[in-house]
Amino acid sequence: MEQTVITEEQARKITGGRKPLVPVEYEEACAALTKCIDLDEAKYWSDKADALAAWAKIYRDDKITNDAKRLKLKAYRRMGELASDVAAAKRKSDGGAGSGINPTALGVLRKQGLTEAKAQAASKLARTDRATFDKLVSLKKPPTPTVAAMRNLAGGSGAWKLISHGDPRGLANFRGFCRAHGAAELGKQLTPSEAKLARDMVLEVQEWLDAFEQAISRA
Repeated sequence: MEQTVITEEQARKITGGRKPLVPVEYEEACAALTKCIDLDEAKYWSDKADALAAWAKIYRDDKITNDAKRLKLKAYRRMGELASDVAAAKRKSDGGAGSGINPTALGVLRKQGLTEAKAQAASKLARTDRATFDKLVSLKKPPTPTVAAMRNLAGGSGAWKLISHGDPRGLANFRGFCRAHGAAELGKQLTPSEAKLARDMVLEVQEWLDAFEQAISRA
């Protein structure tokens, strides 16, 4: 399997022992996003947010981690706005006949390569009023775009506590466990019977995630 995030030691070897520069400056990226006039540009900054998150993971930098999430939210909102503009233009020009693209924002986003859930997230974030969106971005620990879209942005839902840090039984704590215990390291410590139990639990989680993905894609 291809390794997507190198270790800090590997990164320092590449730079001759120096700590590599942050791959993108947050403020500059936000300014560039506002000037994006097509989806490819906005998607480029969404990818840059992933690079920023990877850097933060290597160096365990919480500030950069949260900046990466904020940049991702802004990139998704911009993609949603641009997709809406593109869809409107296609509807005006003969309904997009012959283009092979459904003249809706979701259709444009899916054509761009976004999954259903990600397209839904971009579209919903684009429709969120500015004040609510800015409040979301300014959170101490901003959510990912798909989580933000699932949340009732106007005020939240009871279920929101379960996916944030508002409930000790919530998914945030499960994520904390996964981050604290690497899969490879934990797997090496288990006995055969423990490994079987863990595998059964993971399979159940995977089934839950499949159902969850289907549910939010229809939201």
